Amino acid sequence: MTDRGATRTQLSAAVQAAAEVLATSFQLGDEAQVSDSWPVGDGDAVLTVTMTGDAAGTLHLAVSEEVAARLTAATDVLTGGLTAAVAAISAATDLTLTADEVDTGVVAAPPFIAEILDGGRLTALAGLALPISADPPAEPTGADEPEHYEPAAFTPGRQTANGTSAPMALLHDVELVVTAELGRTTMPVRELLGLTPGMVVEIDRAAGEVVVIDEEFGIRITEIAPVSERT
Repeated sequence: MTDRGATRTQLSAAVQAAAEVLATSFQLGDEAQVSDSWPVGDGDAVLTVTMTGDAAGTLHLAVSEEVAARLTAATDVLTGGLTAAVAAISAATDLTLTADEVDTGVVAAPPFIAEILDGGRLTALAGLALPISADPPAEPTGADEPEHYEPAAFTPGRQTANGTSAPMALLHDVELVVTAELGRTTMPVRELLGLTPGMVVEIDRAAGEVVVIDEEFGIRITEIAPVSERT
């Protein structure tokens, strides 16, 4: 059976997710970030857990020898933290993975690395090795479309080539509700609260704009803006 793989984007996210879990589970720091550096040297130890399932791989945790001794002495804490980190990798890669054996030893820089920081200070490293699959093809960007495409302009009511009216002509018989403001006034709140039906309130308005026709109010249209000024 051939191992399934994950894309580089997924694996990069997976190693950071695993590092965040390890930082919390083992109290190693408060931040994790992807890196391409693996500065493991004398005085450091690397704990490695083998992963099985949809793919075979390894998760590494590089810490100081003192921290490694503390973690290996607390077997339940170590197993629980590594299991949770592998679960985070599974979620990020859509792979079903299981934590298997834990070992210690020298490890070369793995393909995917994340730093664990505590207050900005490097305290540990997480490394991930899993089969890599190709990234999915990019979505079309529309590069084949004309570079200077502009929609054709039209004038409302203009006739088309076949003699029919342009789309705006279809709206000519549509009924609309028009609201007109007759005027405004300002009054204290005490006067507003004292208004009763039948009272007359004087409003400020420009003379000549409001007309009364058969006891109904109307608005006199004095100007129509040119098409070029309409929004």
